[in-house]
Amino acid sequence: MSACATQNQHWEKNCTVTAKTILTDVSGDKNSTSTTRTKRVDTSCGSYNVEDAWEVGSFNSWDLWGKLQEGKVYDLKVGGIRNGFFSMFQTVIDVKPVGHA
Repeated sequence: MSACATQNQHWEKNCTVTAKTILTDVSGDKNSTSTTRTKRVDTSCGSYNVEDAWEVGSFNSWDLWGKLQEGKVYDLKVGGIRNGFFSMFQTVIDVKPVGHA
């Protein structure tokens, strides 16, 4: 379940990437299965999904994911809400490396 990226958009500043993970979930039975993959980035500012957010016109999640490097510092534009009960994470919709013009 994703958090709607139109809500609560803001910049998280000076976030150090500590881990990048692709989570895989397979559901269904022997006749029909479905696989979903979620790109998750853990930072000093929190954990976020890096997914396309059609509701805000963000369709470049794979490129954003590719820019993020562990140990590097970024400003992250995020949207949505974090709700642990429903396993909802805010979505990264833009990335700016810190210290670059």
